[in-house]
Amino acid sequence: LLSARARATMARTDPAGMKEAVSQLDDFVRSNSNHFRYYEAVGLLGRLYLAQKDFVQARTTYALLGRAPWPDYQMAARIAEARVQLVSGDVDGALAAFEQVASAPADDPAARARHFEALLGKANCLQKKGEHEQAARALDEVIRDVPAEATAVQAEAYLRQGDAFLAAGKNTPALLAYLHVELLFPNEEDFQPEALYRLSQLWKIVGRPDRAAETAARLQTRYPNSEWTKQLTGPAGG
Repeated sequence: LLSARARATMARTDPAGMKEAVSQLDDFVRSNSNHFRYYEAVGLLGRLYLAQKDFVQARTTYALLGRAPWPDYQMAARIAEARVQLVSGDVDGALAAFEQVASAPADDPAARARHFEALLGKANCLQKKGEHEQAARALDEVIRDVPAEATAVQAEAYLRQGDAFLAAGKNTPALLAYLHVELLFPNEEDFQPEALYRLSQLWKIVGRPDRAAETAARLQTRYPNSEWTKQLTGPAGG
């Protein structure tokens, strides 16, 4: 599993390795249903299928995750299914699913962490629907109250906050939000490429072409095969 997990982690920022990562994880899941990290592998496999936009396989995999005997994994499965709905275009369905998880009792640290994941998903849905003020309130709550150890949720929350500011034409607040991702969460590589891309565009807009060039160079060096690296010549909102 360690090899498959490492390959899967790299594949999320380097699509060239995605096929092999999926194959390794799928083999592990099929052959190790009694392994103590089985459900961890199932969740990771689902994320890769979602990254590939293979919604059928993603849903099938997350259905397996939902069969886990622990509430934490069951909540994770519901959040994951909502993410599939969101990426596949069913924004209203995803919003309802995220709201259901976010409103569930959060009586222990694991459930509280899932609450903030769901709240972040809700904010993403609201942004998609153009309801930016409601999305901003949800993001503010996540950033203010999410546990310090939930670094992935924090990183994505700042990323989406930057998107909200950018959509509103507030370039300096957007820049600061994306800088939070780059500087405070360097190990959250699911979100680093997008943050670096946005920064490379915004630095130009605020009159700092030197910083723009430096940031673009970091993106190209660290994530040469990322979809965000390929967009370096595109517009700031691309």
